[in-house]
Amino acid sequence: MKLTRFFVVVAVVMMASLTASAHDFEVGGIYYKITSSTDMTVEVTYQGSSYSEYGDEYSGAVSIPESVTYESTTYSVTSIGVRAFDGCSSLTSVTIPESVTSIGDYAFRGCSSLTSITLPENSQLTSIGSSAFYNCSSLTSIIIPEGVTSIGGSAFGGCSSLTSIIVAEGNAKYDSRNGCNAIIGTSSNTLIAGCSSTVIPESVTSIGGSAFNNCRSLTSITIPEGVTSIGGSAFYNCSSLTSITIPESVTSIGYSAFSGCSGELTVNCNIPSASSYSSGAFYGSDFTKVTIGEGVTSIGDYAFYDTTQFSSITIGDGVEEINKTHFTSYTKLTELTLGKKVRRVEAGSFATCDSLKKVTVNATQPPTADGSIFSDATYQNATLYVPQGSISRYQVMAGWSGFYNMSEIEGVEPDYLTIRQADNGEVGIAVDLGRTYKVRITPSVGWQIHTVTLDGKDMTAQMADDNTFTTPTLTGSAVLNVAYVKEGSAIGNAAATKVVVRGQGGTISVEGAAQGEVIDIYTMAGALVASSTAQTATTQLTVPTGQVYIVTVGDMVVKIGM
Repeated sequence: MKLTRFFVVVAVVMMASLTASAHDFEVGGIYYKITSSTDMTVEVTYQGSSYSEYGDEYSGAVSIPESVTYESTTYSVTSIGVRAFDGCSSLTSVTIPESVTSIGDYAFRGCSSLTSITLPENSQLTSIGSSAFYNCSSLTSIIIPEGVTSIGGSAFGGCSSLTSIIVAEGNAKYDSRNGCNAIIGTSSNTLIAGCSSTVIPESVTSIGGSAFNNCRSLTSITIPEGVTSIGGSAFYNCSSLTSITIPESVTSIGYSAFSGCSGELTVNCNIPSASSYSSGAFYGSDFTKVTIGEGVTSIGDYAFYDTTQFSSITIGDGVEEINKTHFTSYTKLTELTLGKKVRRVEAGSFATCDSLKKVTVNATQPPTADGSIFSDATYQNATLYVPQGSISRYQVMAGWSGFYNMSEIEGVEPDYLTIRQADNGEVGIAVDLGRTYKVRITPSVGWQIHTVTLDGKDMTAQMADDNTFTTPTLTGSAVLNVAYVKEGSAIGNAAATKVVVRGQGGTISVEGAAQGEVIDIYTMAGALVASSTAQTATTQLTVPTGQVYIVTVGDMVVKIGM
């Protein structure tokens, strides 16, 4: 029994010695814990004996030395330990030496008076722990050295005064839950990322969930084309965000990614669908104006559900269909613009938007609908603006005929297919976008078709034996240019048959002419307007537009209208 009691007492004494203090020694008012007796390294720690006893042992300005000597032994200071300065509300500034490689979790949490952190340019710092600077509400800026490869979750969460985080080149990874700087990816450029104006480097590919959560001072952000995903709540409650543009590269946007955001939103990517009304990418956002770019072809279900502050919605020329699940409950919406390609609008899509005053549809052909698209108030009080010459179509089309007021879009002409003819000027045909057109080309006596170009692209190979040509699907005004070659002008000259003459704008391009061959351009009256000697595979000559020209290349004669 005595032997047993002896061992119990020893165990208790040993345990007491281990928990007596979190630090091993103190020098100059800073507490240290030995991390390696072999390498002679220490970390900065707190004074108390346990995590429950940290507090205000540090105050004012603290400068941590690179090394410290205790009992004739010199130690290198390589880290700031877990909760080392946690809760030190009177700490105002801290200088960290180049020897420190890591800042532990919660290291400066709650240091509400901390205004500055100084790190040398040659700092060896590689990691910043989770919540390391959480709720440092007086911290306005910080420079993170290029060697840092990891920043833990919520590292700068609650830093309500933080306006600038400068991240040096070479940084690799940022956890998705940081308060002001939360980027997952690699950076080869300097990143100025903060809570007022944020520029993300081109190499970043994704922005994690809750990345800029509660950055209420954030007013603008630039997202590069390399980003493919934006996590859920990434910009949650960024209430001062007044401008954001989402690039076309983004393929995934998490739920409520912009909830609580205001200002103007420009979306250039296809918007993914959500599984429910409360999980949309823009659910709960307070944007007042949204512009869907021309390259966007699809809007996912519930994407803009409950975004009640919209006053203006502009949908670009790429979207073909609008459903009720896209936009709902916009009681403040006063202006709506639909692009040229929209073909269908589901009945009831804007039935609750009683404040609409201006509806603009850029499609020449009215989009189809199964019934009323708008409320009675909209039909009575708003004006529908449509392309020139298309009012009569809208007046008889379901979903549109109910408007009391219709008008043509001022200053906007219909889309045309302009055919430039060498003999008698040009012909413009009004077209409906999204369609193809078949054109027959009939040369004058003594001439034959040489080249056919559409907006400068060679389409000669698309010509059928009956001299007909079918255009690709038109997405806007286009120019079909036909050049004719004089019959017999190239007979016996095999090289001439390989020469191609094209026209676009005010430029005539001659391809395939032999080196040293003379190229002359004349008006129909015989006046020489341009001349050159072929030196490369393509020779370009500039001429005034609106005329017909004769181009001679050796024995070949080509007539082309510009």
